[in-house]
Amino acid sequence: MARIDNNSIQALKDSINITDVVDFYLELNRKGANYKACCPFHGEKTPSFVVSPTKQIYNCFGCGAKGDAISFVMEYEKINYIEAIEKIAAIVNFQLDYKDKNYRPKKPVVLAKPKKMEKKVASFKPHLKKDVDLKEAYRSYKTLPLKKRMMLIYSFIYKFSLEQDQSEKIEYFAKREINLNHSSIDKLGFIPVKKFEELAQKLIKWFGKETLLELDVLNESLKFKLSYVKKSGVIVFPSFHIYQTNIVTSFMFRPTQPEKWMVESHMKEIQMSNNDLYLSAPFGLTYDFIANTNAIKCLVEGGLDTLCSDETFNGKDFLFIGSPGANGFKEEHLSLLRGQTLRIMLDPDNAGRMATYGSCTIRSEEETKRFAKDKKGLQEADSYKKDLDAKNIKYYETHSDGYAQKCLNAGVIPELCSWDPKYGDLNDVRKLALSGKAPFKDMQEFFTKFVSVIKKKKLP
Repeated sequence: MARIDNNSIQALKDSINITDVVDFYLELNRKGANYKACCPFHGEKTPSFVVSPTKQIYNCFGCGAKGDAISFVMEYEKINYIEAIEKIAAIVNFQLDYKDKNYRPKKPVVLAKPKKMEKKVASFKPHLKKDVDLKEAYRSYKTLPLKKRMMLIYSFIYKFSLEQDQSEKIEYFAKREINLNHSSIDKLGFIPVKKFEELAQKLIKWFGKETLLELDVLNESLKFKLSYVKKSGVIVFPSFHIYQTNIVTSFMFRPTQPEKWMVESHMKEIQMSNNDLYLSAPFGLTYDFIANTNAIKCLVEGGLDTLCSDETFNGKDFLFIGSPGANGFKEEHLSLLRGQTLRIMLDPDNAGRMATYGSCTIRSEEETKRFAKDKKGLQEADSYKKDLDAKNIKYYETHSDGYAQKCLNAGVIPELCSWDPKYGDLNDVRKLALSGKAPFKDMQEFFTKFVSVIKKKKLP
């Protein structure tokens, strides 16, 4: 076997992401900052195999297997180091250099994970709507599967948040100049930092620390998960079960006085969910949202943007979903809106464009760059690739879908919105309108005259 140039091996190591490699073999599910799967090296039904993108390692807490991307491929495919290097290069489309310049390696066969069975398309079933008898559910708590116990715990947290003094929540919203008359505000809770300990003790009393630790509701010190928030409190944005409409399935928490490191890392909202147990819907996607046939339905960034506008527009209800990040609104949920139109109204910055149109990632030996897959972004990507070619720098590229393509995949008609980035996000737009310094007097005029709306039936 011809020897691979050592610099080429190092360049491959520097460019790969362990999640890209392991995900080629296993079905990974995000869990906080890491990813989890059932370990391929020993039989198990509950995932204990963890992949850390930050540390670029994997670790199985069941059998003790651990290592980096290369050792994973070696162990999974039962091959040697050089064979693993070649297979990883094939997976990530990296061109290896060999010391023998005339050597032409055979394309390695990679034992990729089997293709998923085609999922049954979810559809909206109004007849399934039925509220849960919470008193009876709490009485039978210990006999319920973990998924239902999780929902009862989340529902308890939500009830606790509504029982607290809401004045700091209202004060925060007033400072941000959002629509204080919005009907959703009364449905949002608030938990003061000083009440975190009381909440933790009540949770332990009612549900037992073992389950709370397993669900990551409490930390190892038996403190509430958000105990690293030290000032003021958190606004509680609940997501409800589509049909069991009084049951909470996940949260977005928004600190009213975030820590410095949160601001620096752009951590505006904190998620609490467990998609391994239940694929929770984003905030605002409810039974009533789906069933409403006289509405303009919009997707915006985060919980706060859902509260910036009036609740009617052009004689129709104006409804909003707050997406927790670019991947927060799954096709399984989008399919509940099959046949309907969804207005995608994400921020006009690069991150918002990538979330809307999808992204193209180009990795070279020097750096990694991401581009939105709209007209402007694709032109920038082509220009960048030509520059790399001119410098004889090797690279590979990967693509991911945005919400526009996900809508089309799910049978939803996307309406793509754009506006001049100088106006900022929807909260900035509202502040400008209220200041009297904008060329529009209110949000209604902004949406009518300053937002371009393009209905798409296919993407290039």
